Amino acid sequence: MHLRHLTLVLLVGAFLTATDAAAITSPFDGRWTASITRADLQRAGASATLVEKLYGTWDARWENGRFEFRNHRTGGVGRGRFSVRGNVVRVVFASGVGVKPGQISDCTWSIFGKRLTFKPIPGRPSLLCNAGVWTRAG
Repeated sequence: MHLRHLTLVLLVGAFLTATDAAAITSPFDGRWTASITRADLQRAGASATLVEKLYGTWDARWENGRFEFRNHRTGGVGRGRFSVRGNVVRVVFASGVGVKPGQISDCTWSIFGKRLTFKPIPGRPSLLCNAGVWTRAG
């Protein structure tokens, strides 16, 4: 009888730990918007082809280690996973315009008021992370 109770307690504990881990959030979880111009993309180092594919108004949703970016002008969508350690975010794309599945972007991030910015880390892939300034939408 005691062994059954111990097993039940361990199972409930494991379930609660797994549930808590799934609910981990980052400081920028939520919805953000940015209007990214051709000049912004050129300054960030985008090729002429990518500039034409990527400029426009964007929505970004960050939540529970997953992200989705959506370009309102073209309908282009990028999706994947992310993790935050201190002031560094690692984005791993599953899909997107101008990226390959598994492609990584490592950048520093900063929030000031309702504005979120990213900066490239020298020597690491950044994938144009500094092309826009994001404003919290919700």
